[in-house]
Formats: sequence, structure tokens, C-alpha cells
Amino acid sequence: MRKMVSRRLEEILTSMQEMHEVVMITEALEERQILLGECQQAAATIGETIEKQVPDDSSMVPLLEQYCEEAYFMSEEEAVSQKRLALLGSLIDRIRVLVRELPRTYQVVFMPYKAEMWDSLESVWKACQEDSRCECCVMPLPYYRYEAHEKKWKYCYDGDRFPKEVLITHYQDYSLELMRPELAYIHNPYDQENYITRIQPSFYSSELKKYVEKLVYVPYYITAGAYDQVEFPAFSHVDYMVMQSEFTKEFCKEMRCYPKMIPLGSPKIDQVIHVCQKGAELPKDWKPVLAGKKTLMLNTSIGCFLKDGEMLLDKIKYVCDIFAQQDQVALIWRPHPLLEATIQSMRPQLWQKYCNLVTYFLENKLGVFDQTPEIEKTIALSDGYIGEESTSVVNLFEAVGKPVFVFDNTIRNDFTEEEKRRVLLTDMVKCRDRLWVTSGSCNALLGMDVYTGELQLEGSVKDQFQWTSTYPSLTARGDTIFLCPGMAKMPVSYQIKTHQFYATLPEQEDVMLYQRVIAYQDRIFYLPGAYKPLMEYDIRTEDWKFHENCIQELVGNADTTNQSITCGCAVSGEILWITASYTNRVLQFSMKDGTYHLHTIGAEGVTYTGITVDGEYVWLAEMQSGDVICWNQKTTEIRSYAMPDELHCRPYGPQGQNFVHGSLIDMGRWMVVAPAFSNGMVKIDKATGASTMLVSDFWQMSDREEKAYDPRVMASGAMVKKIDDGSLLIQRTFDKAIAVIDVENETYEQFYPTLSAADYARLKKGEDGFEKISPYAAFFRKESAFFSFREFLEDLVKGRLDGIRGRQRKEFEQVMANPDGTCGEKVHEFMMGVLEDEKV
Repeated sequence: MRKMVSRRLEEILTSMQEMHEVVMITEALEERQILLGECQQAAATIGETIEKQVPDDSSMVPLLEQYCEEAYFMSEEEAVSQKRLALLGSLIDRIRVLVRELPRTYQVVFMPYKAEMWDSLESVWKACQEDSRCECCVMPLPYYRYEAHEKKWKYCYDGDRFPKEVLITHYQDYSLELMRPELAYIHNPYDQENYITRIQPSFYSSELKKYVEKLVYVPYYITAGAYDQVEFPAFSHVDYMVMQSEFTKEFCKEMRCYPKMIPLGSPKIDQVIHVCQKGAELPKDWKPVLAGKKTLMLNTSIGCFLKDGEMLLDKIKYVCDIFAQQDQVALIWRPHPLLEATIQSMRPQLWQKYCNLVTYFLENKLGVFDQTPEIEKTIALSDGYIGEESTSVVNLFEAVGKPVFVFDNTIRNDFTEEEKRRVLLTDMVKCRDRLWVTSGSCNALLGMDVYTGELQLEGSVKDQFQWTSTYPSLTARGDTIFLCPGMAKMPVSYQIKTHQFYATLPEQEDVMLYQRVIAYQDRIFYLPGAYKPLMEYDIRTEDWKFHENCIQELVGNADTTNQSITCGCAVSGEILWITASYTNRVLQFSMKDGTYHLHTIGAEGVTYTGITVDGEYVWLAEMQSGDVICWNQKTTEIRSYAMPDELHCRPYGPQGQNFVHGSLIDMGRWMVVAPAFSNGMVKIDKATGASTMLVSDFWQMSDREEKAYDPRVMASGAMVKKIDDGSLLIQRTFDKAIAVIDVENETYEQFYPTLSAADYARLKKGEDGFEKISPYAAFFRKESAFFSFREFLEDLVKGRLDGIRGRQRKEFEQVMANPDGTCGEKVHEFMMGVLEDEKV
């Protein structure tokens, strides 16, 4: 019996009991006869309903008949019979028990819209199909696609594009209002907030909830583990949301919908696991191109295209050219189903170039252009993935243990052997008559010859991430170097005499995200990049202190999304000065006793990056304007220094804001400003205030895309260090060249910090480049100078990637519940439990 019907019968029985109470106090015989007649009619309705819903059940018939007889006899009596009324009540109670014991059935409706996204619901549907308690139907929703060139929405319906075994119910043949299903599943959370495709308004979640008892949202995508904490319209109306893991759910603690989340995995994982276990047959028209070869799937998503546009097309051309030069690996190019519509509507100027690229790919028979609806079969036929990181397709390959290679779209030419060995540096310190440096591209402590640029590999910290900015900063005391944990899980020290690394704090669960380390007497201070305390380590006692309040007050109520908590820093005696790019507050922190003070400098809305201190004067670089100001600590007077007309800034970050300078360096007579997202350095005469560009020709390529350099997200300058009052050292990012600059004469000598071939080989020995560097990342190998695409192809062909499967699965199991392919079953069991527990 439908739960809805059972509930209705319970309501009728309750109304009959309420009528009994009215009968008991009604003195007029005629009125009692009317009331008792209605009770008899209600009993007849219950009987007819039972006969239709459960024709084999006869347990209630005698009770209903007895009830009608007793009600009739009572209606003929002049006075109310308490004994007979009690009997009627007893019969109602017995009938209620029998109604509740009847087996319940539930109507379950699956409401996908795009056929390509059916995999996000399919395993739940299969479990529902096999449950005798469920009346199950699949009702694809109509949707509309925006056609930009026609400036109108085009009607779409995918009901004829689902797998043959899925029996489709047309939305015009099913009335939610009449059927009132107990349970419904959706995978579109956007309602009106989608500007490319949009479901019909009558099926927005707010409308569905009017007629559905329990509405469940199942995401049509998966992530590497994190969740971006966006609340879509449907989240307010659904009763439950399927999350892929407890780990993912924890990212949503502050969301209103948090209590609705059930961490049971993803049906998409179920589907890909089952298809890959079963195996997929190579389509007949694919065989001439793919048979006998290794295959890689190239994914092209909407998000990546909107972000990179022409750069992405040039990258794909580069990849195609590499495929054309070998015959052992073929490509399955699978664009997002809506990519072409997106290009035509949002990037029409690139439509022809895209078409030409597809033609080149097909004419040269480099692989197959995949427009099939079921990505799981494509994954089953592929030996690995290539493409962008920000797509759930990466996680599908992770689930089945197939290697993932993530592109850097700026790399569209091969690196020379020397370019591979160049290193991007992040910090430098002199210790024991030697220069020690850290890297922004690998986990390595290096020594450097400042005149030749030769780097010597001292070592890497074991069991920490290898191919990222693991330890971005360092400082020294005595024979010990202290390394700052960026993409690392613990701070470490390095003993020069023993050549050994030692943890100074136990390993943390996640990367620590600190950005600078400062030494003061016998203490080491660590500046946070994420919302964490300023840390203090006592070298003598090995004790730690965590200064939280100063950081909390620095942040205040500012929005620090996508920004580092601290930006620039400067040391003046015992005082550590700290700026932030989101506030005009500057932190003055005593490294001697931990006291602090916050100074509000300049107008509201002004923020600062670089900072240095010259006696009573604090010099600050404004983030947005690029102007440099000099603030007198005693008088609080401010003097502003404008930038030369030749300096210009390029937009930075998703909001396209300015981030002009990175660092300020006090060079005695001069104040020098190092570039962040600008086209060069500036020197300022402290006495006259005159500002001029410094060694402009060194920065000529700073705003152009180069190999592994994207000027939209990477600063022009990397490490900058003062050598003496007359000279400084700075590295540019795009080709990693270092200039040693004579500030007075405006001349410089240039070199490239480069590992020897032997040290380069030692750095890579035993390393395959695969790792998961944060909760937001998947497990993959990232394209770089260290790991080229050609090398990935060679490793695939020669079977060198087989060993990563176990590590990949282990990482994936931490961020995906039920990774064995049973999510659909678990979701169905959970929801049946909810419905069964709510029997009335």
C-alpha cells in the first residue's frame, strides 16, 4: 500500500474517533444518526481502499463489517450507549494496528535533465528498481539552452537519449500534484541561477517540494575532497543532500544546509567502477584509430575554456603535434557536452579557431572525437587522463586507479635541458660563508654561488610534498637553518654539520601554509599565510608559543577570501612589522615579549603589501595604486611618493584587482620597490621624492605568457634580497633569471640559478611526480619543467605508471565514502529507512 494512502486511512480513522467524542455529547437522536452514518461511510471507504490497494488482505473486513453493524445499532438507540461506543473505539484501534502492519510501498521519482548526467543518479535508481517496496519511475525534466546569437532560450528534452533499459515517463504524463510521490531525486541545484542551461520553472525545487514528501539532491559532480561552500537555490528546499564523504561535509559546517547532508559517496563513482570492472567494447568506428594502442582521454571543460580561451586552444594544438610525432598512444578527445554552445554564446571570436583545431585533429587521425553520452565507457577504454585539474572527471579516473596528468596551459613548447634545471627561488640566507636558498617549485634545500648561479642540492625533507612550494622561506642561527612550512605538514631545522633535517613540531594533519620565517635572538617566528596564529619557537628550550589575538585583530572583519593573511614584513630591532593586502591596519609585534599594537595608516580602503622601516619612518607600498608612503611613527604624518608614468599594473586574481608591488628594500639613499603584478622595479630618492624605473629592460617579458609562467596569476618578480647598500639581487619569474643590480649606477649582471645535471638527476631519483598536495587537490602528476608531457607518454608506454595505482586509491578513499561502488545502495537504504521510520 502506498504510504500516502496509508496516511490517508490513518487520518480517516482519527476523524472517526473524533466523531465518537461528538456523538457522546450529542443529545438529539437525528444528529447522532447523521454522525454515525458518516462513520459508517468512512468505514466503507476504508474497506474499498484496502480492496483496491491490497486485494489479498482480508484481515480488516470482519472488523469493518462489525464496526458498521455496531454503529447502525447505536444509531437506533434513544440514548448513548457507553458500552457500544467503547466497542466502536476498540474496533478503530484494532483496524489502525492492521493498517500499520500492511506492507508499505513508496512512489520514487528520478528527475534528471541532461542524459549525460544520468550517471549521478543511476546506481540509486538501480537499487530502487530492485526493491519491491518501491514504485519507481524516471521522469527527465525539460530544460532550455541559451542561444546567444539568437538571444533566446531553446527548448530541450533528453527523454529519448537515456539508456534503453531505463523506462522513461514523459513529464506531461505524470502529475506530481496528483501522485504526491514519497521520494524524489534531482541533480540540478540551480533553478533560475543558471545562465547557460535552465530547467523549466514548473520543476524548480521550490515547486517540487510542494508535492514531494522527501526531496533529495545528488550532485552531478565530485571533487578532490573539498567543497566550495556555495549555497544554490535547491539547498533551501531539499530534505537531504548526498555528500561524497565526511571529509567533504566538514567544509560545510557554517552552511545552513549542513544538517541535511548525508556523506554516502557518489553514484558517479559506482557507475565508473562497475563499467570498468565489466569492461567496455571498443566502438566499431573507433577501432581503426585506437586498436592496439594505449589511449589517453583529453578532457576539455567549460570552466577551463572560459578561463584560458585561446591559450587552451594553443595548448591542445601543441598536444596534437606531440601525438602526431608518435604512433603508440592515441587520443580520445572528449569536450564537455555544452562546450560548443558555450563557445558560440560566450566566446564567438574563438569559434572558428576551435573548429579548425577539431578538423586538424580528425584529418590527422590522432584519435577519436568523443561525443558519446556515457563517459564511464570512455574511461574504461582509456589508460589515463590528460587535461585540467578543476573537473570531476579527474576524480573518476582516480576512483579506478588510472594515472592523471594535469596540464599547465602556458607550456606550449618543449623545455631545453638547461631550462629544466633552472630553479625558481623563494628565499635566501647567508650562513657559514655560504648562501642557502629555498625553491617555489620543489622540496629542496639548496646552496648557491651568487656569481655563477650554480646550485648545489643539499637535500629534501622526507615524507613531505615534493613538487610544490613546500618550504618557501628560511632563516639561520649558528649552524642551524630553520625552514618555514608552506605546503608542508611540519616545520623543520637543518643541521649543517650533520647534514640532517629535524622536525621542530610534530607533523600536522594538513599542510601548515606559513609563508615567512624570521629569527630574533634565540627565537624563530613563523608568519601565517592562512588563518592561523603567528608561531614562536624557542631554540634553547624547544618550546612553542602561538600568538592568536594579534592575527585575529589584524584580520578583523575583513574578507580574506583568496588572500594571504599576512603579506609583507620588516624587522626593526625587536619589532616585527606586518602588513596585509586586505586592510589599512599594520601590525607592530614585539618579538621580545609578544606584546603588539595595531596602527591604522591612511584612508579606509587603502591596503599595503611591501614594508620596510628606516628609524622612525615606516615605508609602505600601497597595493592598489602602487604609490609608496612614508609614515612617521612619532607624528603620524604621511608623505606620499607617486610612481613614474612608465609603471603599469596588470589585473590580478578573480576580481581583477591591482597588486602592484611585492617588496620594499631600503638601499640607504634609495628606496627600491620590487614588482608583483607590474612591469618592473622603481627606485625612489628619499630626499627629493623622485621616482624612476630601474633596469627596465630586465622586465620586458614580465607580462607575456611563457613556459610555466602565467602573468594572470604569477607575479613578475620572485625572490629579492639586499646584498649591501649599493646592490641587491632579484629573480624574475618568467624565465627564472636573476639580476644582481647596482642601484646607484642602474646596471646589472644576469645569471640563471641552475642545478647541475647530476643534482637534477638526484632530485628526481625515485620520484614519479604523483602526489596530492592539499585537501583541494586530486592525486596527479602536474606538468612542469621537471615532468613533461612527452615524459608522461613514454612512462605510459613503458609501463612505469603501474605502481601508482595503490597510492592513488589510498588517497581517494580518504575523500570518498563507499569507494567500492556501493553508494547507490547505501543512499537507497538510508532513504527507505527515513520513510519507514516515519510510518504514521
